[in-house]
Amino acid sequence: MSYCRKEDKDYLIFTTTEELTSPSQVEKISPDTEDIDGIITPEGDINWECPCLNGMADGPCGETFKTAFSCFFYSEADPKGSDCVEQFKLFSQCTVESSESNDIKANNDIKIVH
Repeated sequence: MSYCRKEDKDYLIFTTTEELTSPSQVEKISPDTEDIDGIITPEGDINWECPCLNGMADGPCGETFKTAFSCFFYSEADPKGSDCVEQFKLFSQCTVESSESNDIKANNDIKIVH
């Protein structure tokens, strides 16, 4: 019989030779499973809600990000994405401008008290 014990940050797993030499009983999850939140939908489209995008598809530069990322995703150029340089430049410019705008807003919120 196997068991697991945690010691500090480590887990110690104890098992038998029989369990180690028998076929695995682990069930694989099908990529078609609906509860998987990957970057690609089952239809092959981009999942803009994927946590892996860290919210990049939202906010002030969301649309320029979607344009650049879509270009790369669907690119058939060699090397992949080499036809998307302008879209990524626009996205980069947007993030810089957005960052500068947020810095100005943050500085306007500071009140100096004498």
